[in-house]
Amino acid sequence: MKNLLIGLGLVGLLTVSACGNKEETTGKTVNEVSKTEAPKKNNTNKEKEVEGLGNYEGLKIGDKVSVKYGSSLEDKVAFDFTLNKMEYTDQSLGGKDPKYESGFIILDVTIKNTGKEPLEVDQITGVQYGSSIVVLGERYDFKDLSENKLLELKESLTGKMVVQYPKKGNQLTWGLEGFTTTFSYDIKADEIGDYVPE
Repeated sequence: MKNLLIGLGLVGLLTVSACGNKEETTGKTVNEVSKTEAPKKNNTNKEKEVEGLGNYEGLKIGDKVSVKYGSSLEDKVAFDFTLNKMEYTDQSLGGKDPKYESGFIILDVTIKNTGKEPLEVDQITGVQYGSSIVVLGERYDFKDLSENKLLELKESLTGKMVVQYPKKGNQLTWGLEGFTTTFSYDIKADEIGDYVPE
């Protein structure tokens, strides 16, 4: 089941089309904003509206998204995803060198299990930055987010995810249309800080 979800997530990232609510910088989650503002509806996808999965674009660093799944996984698997900050380095990271004319984008994210069963951290794989897939930080010696980590109910975890990519404005996207909540963060190059090892 896990491999199916990962595969579907990866395929979906190539075809994500996002529309919907943009969170204001009030500290509210996307779902809280949805309840207080009239949501923009995508009339071409009635099924998605009925499922209430959510489809958000234009998110900024610090915004939190409540991710849900449809059909058989509804309410069982759900989590909050928050992009806390992004940093960049063109130096080696975890013993790996960046590709030619590129570097590493390091995402600091917080994941909170809001579902009804334990959440395997590798469920969040499939996040994409530009045209590249983001991986869990353990591949680059960041230990907090590992494939084997299990988040119990209501447990949250902050850690790193990494992608090899140039430092320039881009989007961070996730989700498979019609299967799960889809979202995209719009990132400007000047919002990406310089990575300083802790």
